[in-house]
Amino acid sequence: INDNLLFCKIRAFLNTSLSTVSIYFLLWAAIDRCILSSDHRRYRQLSHIATAHRIGWITIVVILGSNVHNLIFFGHYPTCLPKPGLYSFAYSLYLILLTSVLPDGLIFLLTLGTLRNVRRTHLRIVRNSMLHLSQKRRIQRME
Repeated sequence: INDNLLFCKIRAFLNTSLSTVSIYFLLWAAIDRCILSSDHRRYRQLSHIATAHRIGWITIVVILGSNVHNLIFFGHYPTCLPKPGLYSFAYSLYLILLTSVLPDGLIFLLTLGTLRNVRRTHLRIVRNSMLHLSQKRRIQRME
């Protein structure tokens, strides 16, 4: 089975595509969490299940389409590898940047944004409850 060229190409295509789809789905989830925790109602309104389904299918189609090069440039060199030379270098950059550094970095930044949003919301709730409590005490003193 290791000598089968078609198996080599399909395995490379599916391996790259499915792992890329999974990391970008995690990125979309991080974006959704950050949007949902925002103070701005307009941002929170962007989060809908229908939108998530649409974005999910678009993500799958774009990633599968962008990985078609695996079906063309992978082969037995002497084992199942990318074509030596410029493509091998470009493929390495593609894997490092677009399937690791970019999505992971964005997920990290969005996580920090979500934490900031949650802390702001918590402080606002505490502040409002303290104001409400002090107003209640003031009313009780007046009686």
